[in-house]
Amino acid sequence: MKVMRSGGDRHKGWLRWGAGLCLAVAIPAPGVAGGSGITDRGAEAADPARAPLAARIEAIMKRPEYRHARFGMKFVSLKDGRTLYEHDADQLFVTGSTGKLFPAGAALATLGPDFRFRTKVYRTGPIVDGVLKGDLVLVASGDPNLSGRIGPDGSLAFVETDHSYDMLPGAAVAGGDPLQVIRRIAEQVAAKGIKRIDGAVRVDTSLFPEAPWVDPRAIISPISVNDNIVDVTVSPGANPGGPAILRISPETSYVRIVNRTNMVADGPATVGFVEDVRNPDGTHVVTLAGNMPTGQGEVLRAYRAPEPQRFAETLLAEALREKGVAARTDHSGKADFGALAAAYTPANQVAEHISPPLTEAVKVVLKVSHNPHAAMFPKLLGAYVAKDNANALAAGFGVQRSVFEKAGMELDAAMQVDGSGAGSRYSPDATVRFLQYMAKQPYFRAWLTAQPIMGKDGTLAKIQKDSVAAGHVYAKTGTEISPNLVNGRLMLMGKGLGGYVEGPTGEVVAFGLYANNVPIDGMEGASKVGEALGEIATAVYESMAAKP
Repeated sequence: MKVMRSGGDRHKGWLRWGAGLCLAVAIPAPGVAGGSGITDRGAEAADPARAPLAARIEAIMKRPEYRHARFGMKFVSLKDGRTLYEHDADQLFVTGSTGKLFPAGAALATLGPDFRFRTKVYRTGPIVDGVLKGDLVLVASGDPNLSGRIGPDGSLAFVETDHSYDMLPGAAVAGGDPLQVIRRIAEQVAAKGIKRIDGAVRVDTSLFPEAPWVDPRAIISPISVNDNIVDVTVSPGANPGGPAILRISPETSYVRIVNRTNMVADGPATVGFVEDVRNPDGTHVVTLAGNMPTGQGEVLRAYRAPEPQRFAETLLAEALREKGVAARTDHSGKADFGALAAAYTPANQVAEHISPPLTEAVKVVLKVSHNPHAAMFPKLLGAYVAKDNANALAAGFGVQRSVFEKAGMELDAAMQVDGSGAGSRYSPDATVRFLQYMAKQPYFRAWLTAQPIMGKDGTLAKIQKDSVAAGHVYAKTGTEISPNLVNGRLMLMGKGLGGYVEGPTGEVVAFGLYANNVPIDGMEGASKVGEALGEIATAVYESMAAKP
């Protein structure tokens, strides 16, 4: 597993994938308007890389496999605003996870790049002889990274295929101890001299309402400990017919995993969660079943806590007990957080976790295409900027629209119903206008490097790795797939890329590129479309390098 630091989902009528399946595009050089400007036809014949840019792009779009497809793209120089090449740039296209650019950028524009989440813990009563005569309340701040991602230097780790995409090959956990933040909070509480809590350990999630994401397994909540996931790593067992070996992280009483896996000689790994029983005390008993072939490497399965609030309360109580603090949770569900909020004063604060800056959280969202994190962003805008906790999602999209207006975007050329990009439609022109706006901000460099880098990291790590353009394209990927019940194949509804290319002379170009309606055979077909767009990236970068 390659862990990096800065310096999809199930069928539900359709599939969205942000990780593993990506597309990339680079941009032409100054003075190139729809072509490379090269007139040496003999040289073009000998070296196709020197052919006019427009001809190279159009040759890709005219391939037989794209005869039913739609392409839209626009490339604009940040230096002087020239349009270098465009095709159907005013039309709406399915963007997939490329749509994550917009809530992430709006968060930076309104909260600021140095914004930090402050997760505070309060006592609701006095401490008498080491006994807290009241509750201990962690007030959720919406920090998406209460996890092991945080490194010693404050940067957040990421991997090419995040554990939130556990069903994809190569999915892995980034960082170290998933409970490092919770354990540090428990240390602070113990340092206050608290030995026992007479009341209960509670987590206040009033910042915005918890709700399922498009994938109902993922609950979007203001509290997010280890992405609200228990990671189950499945390894081959020693005996055919016997069970596979499970490694569970974090280990917690919140969930007990029943191992009903079965070792087989060959075939695919089919292990998955088949049953989830909730006990009266709020804990869960979950069954993991399916076949595990003897020659299979480790596979990761993510158990998503259906009640993030209860999950966090359990983990915090367990961490407190590790530090010698007698603590319990209350599963009655009768806490009145409105009344408890009267105790949220500086004098009653017993612990606090301050997150890395927002630029780091944005980096994780964009590099790995993190769906639940991205879906939090509009709600965070509604809560923090619009100050409307009860209607945070609608209020957050209102904040985002105000940023769009500042960017000069045509609002009819943009549609989004979820912060993760699910259901998004944007025109290439609207995408470019937003990217131009972000390029004018003082934090542009952090925004630029937060994007996946073609051939280097994130969801673009495997695209055009050996290309001369590798390392020069910074762009958010997106993929949206739907089953095609007519012919049994899949339909790639949208493959998207939006971002920047930094040319050989330092000129930067903003672009939006979308390919829609491509029939494919399996997920490999989506990867091939990504590679085709990577060819466009290479063509554009080479045209920039070839300019006299």
